[in-house]
Amino acid sequence: MEKDITQVLQYNRELQANLQKKIAAVEAAIARNINLQNKLRRLKKSQVSTETKTRDFGPPFFVDIDGNTPPKNDDIHLRDRPKKFKPIKWIQQEKESLTQGVYDQNLRRECIKAMQSGQLLDTVLEKDSQYFLMNVEGLNWCELSKQYVQNKTPEECIIQWTTHEHPSINKSEWTAAETRKLRQIASRHNNRNWQRIAMELNTNRTAADCFKQWNKQTSGPRKWTKEEDEILARAVDLYGEKNWQQIAGCLENRSGQQCLHRWTKTMNPAIRRGRWKTEEDEALKNAVNMYGVGNWVKIQKFVLGRTDVQCRERWMNVLSPTVKKDPWTEEEDKELKRLVGLIGVGKWSKISAEMNGRTDNQCWRRYKVLMKQDDEGESIMNTPSSENEGEKNMNR
Repeated sequence: MEKDITQVLQYNRELQANLQKKIAAVEAAIARNINLQNKLRRLKKSQVSTETKTRDFGPPFFVDIDGNTPPKNDDIHLRDRPKKFKPIKWIQQEKESLTQGVYDQNLRRECIKAMQSGQLLDTVLEKDSQYFLMNVEGLNWCELSKQYVQNKTPEECIIQWTTHEHPSINKSEWTAAETRKLRQIASRHNNRNWQRIAMELNTNRTAADCFKQWNKQTSGPRKWTKEEDEILARAVDLYGEKNWQQIAGCLENRSGQQCLHRWTKTMNPAIRRGRWKTEEDEALKNAVNMYGVGNWVKIQKFVLGRTDVQCRERWMNVLSPTVKKDPWTEEEDKELKRLVGLIGVGKWSKISAEMNGRTDNQCWRRYKVLMKQDDEGESIMNTPSSENEGEKNMNR
């Protein structure tokens, strides 16, 4: 009898121990559930705070729950028409806010799905953060723009996310092999249908990125024709030297930047050509002392009629105190030939950097002289008279 009572007590103790373990597990689950509920409340609170946000009692007077207003009539369209359209770039803070908005919306939706299906929220929170950035289906872009990027429209948010910020977009540098493949695919499609071309390329590039890369590879610099120069001169006379986009509209396939560069560097009749005067050299020296070497755009304003390129060439090749003007020595000639053989013909900037005090222009001109001397020396050695003299010397 005593043995049975002892055995029953032992069983009772084991059951109590197991029960305590179960109670501890339940209490831990309750604590975890409370923590998750608090997170959900904070997410819901951030959503409600924007929806119940008070607004000023002024126009527009009628706004629906998504922030949409009634369509404007013709008078309002005319009044609100902007005089000039100036696109505003996305700043880094706005991009980060947009990313946070997409993340929060996808996280909230996944948590609601888990609760409705009876799953633990731990399974949602354990997922990688990238998971909540991939989905774009069903996102409330109106809410997202109001809550996270208030100075951007829902349409702007959609375009920015799907064409620039989505994590699946390949933002790395284009490789040579990828560019070759792009040109082959584009050629098969007659350089059209860039959405299809991007899909066949299969490197996670957008259609816009593919078109930009193709255009960059196929459109090299095009020389200005005499007719284009004449049109440019008339357009500048008509619109002035500031409205370069309007001027570019007068020419076919020329940008405002190209027109500006062509006019200021070449076409402007105020540009002085020919020899530099003493007064110009003095003005250039004073401007360099004021702004330092390299600020040629500012410097050229103090040398009337000279471009920034002319000022740079004059200083670097003539006026700079580091320029060596002494006759070339035999050692310098040997070093110049050695560097040309090592670096290559035409790389005069790199070669001049190794020649103490000699400019790229000096190196180029000196190399032409040396090559001419070598050619003349070879021609003299190969003349019949020189061959006869050599035979006479041998006979002696």
